[in-house]
Amino acid sequence: GQKGAYIEALAGTKNKLAVEPIRKLLDDRDPIVVAQAADALGKLDARESIPRLRTLVEGQNGLQRWAAARSLSLMGDSGGVPFLRQMLVFDPAREVEGAIVTPGAADRLQIDAAEALSPLGPNPDWMNPARRLVGSPDPQVRIIAPRLIAPQDQPLAKDVLESLLQDPNGGIREWATEVLPGRVAGDFVTLRRLVRSTDAYSRSLAAARIVELTR
Repeated sequence: GQKGAYIEALAGTKNKLAVEPIRKLLDDRDPIVVAQAADALGKLDARESIPRLRTLVEGQNGLQRWAAARSLSLMGDSGGVPFLRQMLVFDPAREVEGAIVTPGAADRLQIDAAEALSPLGPNPDWMNPARRLVGSPDPQVRIIAPRLIAPQDQPLAKDVLESLLQDPNGGIREWATEVLPGRVAGDFVTLRRLVRSTDAYSRSLAAARIVELTR
């Protein structure tokens, strides 16, 4: 039960010396540990692990397939693209880990797949679903979608996030407060307004963004 914490800590070092001990865990008997290791290898840019990660994507375990596909995309490899593209399409007959995918769960799967594909660059395959999902009934999906499309459609992303600043869920408001000034807002009118926010964290993020834009 301790392996996951050690994997995460090693991946956080960003040190190449962490690659080999993590790569050995791809042979662990616990499928969750294997998925955690696969995910960590992408964060460490362990390109020597690409062939093995490709085999995991072609396997039967859903968690491992997701983790391996995300890691391959992070490293610029397209080996996980076919699997992730399948996840972008809602199929009411699909099962994931033995459970039928409901429309609500499909939104989560689709935005996760779009996010996993985004490191490979702009592509209508994932950008169009992400644009559609800004209207998802799931507020967490509505947070991720504008963050993904912001580089290509900043006005839409900003409108969605500003609406979420009024969400009754405090966690969603906090998340939108973090994403809007730090990753989406690029105009000084919005940033100056956020600098005057009653939320200290929002003010600091907006101020840092203004400094970044005026360097």
